[in-house]
Amino acid sequence: MKDKSRPPSRGGNKRAWHQHVITIAGEKYSFLAPWSGKFVYSGETVSFDWDWDQTGKYRNIDGRTLVAWNSSGEPQMNISIHRWLLPLCSRCSH
Repeated sequence: MKDKSRPPSRGGNKRAWHQHVITIAGEKYSFLAPWSGKFVYSGETVSFDWDWDQTGKYRNIDGRTLVAWNSSGEPQMNISIHRWLLPLCSRCSH
């Protein structure tokens, strides 16, 4: 979690900004989202656009392009999760 911990009276931590990291072939890619759940599960195939942050140290995922497919080839990104990713362009740098 990237935000300070919040008490339940302020909405709790579920909607706080969380850093999500995907490791592919030993390389880490990440993005921030105001949701604590998983976007991609082990064994799924994933596709996304990414770019280096300003320092050239972090690989930032463009959350609007993130799509995961299960082993049957069915896309796993549902609309309720995808809406959390839409405003990420301005928040993706670490």
